[in-house]
Amino acid sequence: MPSEQLTGQRVTRGDNHARLRSIVFRAGYLSLFGNERPNSSVSVEKAKEIDRVASEKLFYEFRKYDKLFPNLAYVVLPPREKMEAERLKRLFWNKLSEENINKRENISSWIWDQQHFKEEKGMEKYMQDQHMFLLFWASQGNTGPAAFWLLLYLMKHPEAMSAIQKEVDQLLMANRQTVKPGGPPH
Repeated sequence: MPSEQLTGQRVTRGDNHARLRSIVFRAGYLSLFGNERPNSSVSVEKAKEIDRVASEKLFYEFRKYDKLFPNLAYVVLPPREKMEAERLKRLFWNKLSEENINKRENISSWIWDQQHFKEEKGMEKYMQDQHMFLLFWASQGNTGPAAFWLLLYLMKHPEAMSAIQKEVDQLLMANRQTVKPGGPPH
């Protein structure tokens, strides 16, 4: 695949892969754990920008953890990398804590149900936070690569993209739902 020009910079296959993985990561994170809640001091546009910047930073931290994970699982990380893996786990435990998730809106019903189920069973808060990271890591570790390859296929095969768009439109119409640009079905 030839390199392409984009804003004066050469874009490589690896750049495209990283960009798509970042987009898929952001979509997964925001659809599971919700969005920044706009309020009197934060406009809707500002809340979206906060989500974009925060999820992009989180993506790079997640990639660091994901690269360390195999050696972490095999207990063969050198001391410095082990400290980094611990730092990253704590960052995610905090970011995905009940306290922080409850400040957001549009939280996935799956996450919401998991959170309430763990509370009802009397699970300690710190374990709930760790469990949320486990759910998040599992969803990203599997969904990210699969979505990347699906997107790549659809980009290379416009007829497949058209067929999917037609089917989605039919399903939305059959269920009397509409989609506004940038928004969820309603």
